[in-house]
Amino acid sequence: MGLVIIRFSGRFHFVVGFTAHSVQPSQVIPYVLRLMVAVYIEQVPVELAVEREMLAWPLLAHTPVVLVCQTADRKFMSEKFLVSTNGLVWGLNPKCGGENCSADGSNLKASFPKRQHRHEAVRFQCKRCNSQSAYIGKPDWLVPLPGNGLFFRHSFPLSQEQEDYIRLTWRPREQGKH
Repeated sequence: MGLVIIRFSGRFHFVVGFTAHSVQPSQVIPYVLRLMVAVYIEQVPVELAVEREMLAWPLLAHTPVVLVCQTADRKFMSEKFLVSTNGLVWGLNPKCGGENCSADGSNLKASFPKRQHRHEAVRFQCKRCNSQSAYIGKPDWLVPLPGNGLFFRHSFPLSQEQEDYIRLTWRPREQGKH
């Protein structure tokens, strides 16, 4: 995990954290440099600069990013930016919702509706108990970033209920329904 704290006149301005288990400086330094240029030279508000630079660099393919900053109206915000993958749908570590099963994401196979490239819904099949879920819709608190159907953001940190969203919304798939 990496952390960049930017101070201005001795006061906290914003913090950017990289939450992957291993973060390569060569992957994050170009992003941090572009972010500093956008905020301090181009005078772009930090929350907009983070989103803009997020879409311009392949950074999210390497690590989720957490931003903590003070907005223009002097309120603190904390958001996490991530990419949704087959192994980590919506950035969540899914758990089986089958009866008497608590298998984790390594035992779940995700599938998405055909012709859908935005990860708006997903269903799982558990390799351990063979349970299958009906399609689970994207949670309302997960906001897509413009221009890329797999990039999302949400407030950070998530509540325990949000972290456990997939297990809590798991409903058995009705046989014969595709």
